[in-house]
Amino acid sequence: MSAKRIASLAASRETPFYLYDPSAAASAIRRWKSAAGRRVRVFYPYKCNRFPPFLDRLAAEGLGAEINIGADLSGALARGNTGRRLIFQGPAKAPASVDRVIAVGGMLVADGEEDARLIVARARVLGRDPLYMLRLRAPQAREGQRAFGMSPEGLVGLATGAVRRGARPPVGLAFHLGTGIPSLAPYRNAIAMAGEIVRALAAGGVSISVLDAGGGFSSPGESRFDDRGRAPVSPWTDPPAIVRALEREVERRIGAVELWIEPGRALAAEAFSFVTRVVQVRFDRTVFVDGSRMAHAFFVARGVHPLTAIPSRRGKRGTFAIAGPLGTDLDVLVRRTVGVAPLVGDLVVFGAVGAYNLIAANEWAGPVPPVVEMGKTPRRTR
Repeated sequence: MSAKRIASLAASRETPFYLYDPSAAASAIRRWKSAAGRRVRVFYPYKCNRFPPFLDRLAAEGLGAEINIGADLSGALARGNTGRRLIFQGPAKAPASVDRVIAVGGMLVADGEEDARLIVARARVLGRDPLYMLRLRAPQAREGQRAFGMSPEGLVGLATGAVRRGARPPVGLAFHLGTGIPSLAPYRNAIAMAGEIVRALAAGGVSISVLDAGGGFSSPGESRFDDRGRAPVSPWTDPPAIVRALEREVERRIGAVELWIEPGRALAAEAFSFVTRVVQVRFDRTVFVDGSRMAHAFFVARGVHPLTAIPSRRGKRGTFAIAGPLGTDLDVLVRRTVGVAPLVGDLVVFGAVGAYNLIAANEWAGPVPPVVEMGKTPRRTR
């Protein structure tokens, strides 16, 4: 979107606000749909961004929904996400939510033994055969994901035990490696581990037909820092390359199973920007804006985002930080950037913020900013 267009939008409304670009959303959706073709199922994780027009577009394009909380279930069902267009996973499933997913033929992902037994028990009460996968705890996952799922031994024991008891066995395996994964390598290793499990399950009478490789794919416009705070050297962002590589690994390591993926960040990030205004500049070293990292753009400081100052100014370039209005070091959005420092009243626009920033916005630094949808009346996010 041009700087002139953003300046025009900001002239008639207060900052900060989020800017939603439907054309950018449509472009990302088309890229992933085209890459997936008819062989791969694509699901969007609601926890990444729940802006209703964005969810509507995803559903209209035929992408499935991946949800983690019961509160998202009604919205997913209202958008036609039933049967194998619905995944419900997470370690804290309420029985009522499990019942609703089973009733519409959705896929459940069991995070552990208790979870799997709950699914089978609720299906028995309902008189239905459940569709469910078992989540593998992959050692390749980033730190925040390593506590979830089951070990290979526990997973095989649970699935083969279900067969011996005459219970419905799982139809698939799932893993999730984290967010902003920059290369194929962790997926390759996790798929290889899944292949060994599939062979062990087959020996015990369990046939696996689906592998859910989760998400974690970076967006072209946003780079996530790794566990050590380093920006990835070459982000893995091209949908056709990602899908082809995953398909090859699955075919080589597992064989003819259906591949499911959940590219939340890669679908949502570029469709949203965060527009702020400069309220003070100190010694050309710190630029204070009215948008808060702690309240409005929490994840901006955890990655590398496109940054635009409007208007573009000439002058002496230098190094400066960008901070929000709260009196705490935690409200720094950018600790170091190089350029001509903007002046009071200028706009500072953070691009590719659609992944998690809007959904985490709160009122610590004032009202939650509205969402300005190109060509429509601004929407409040709450």
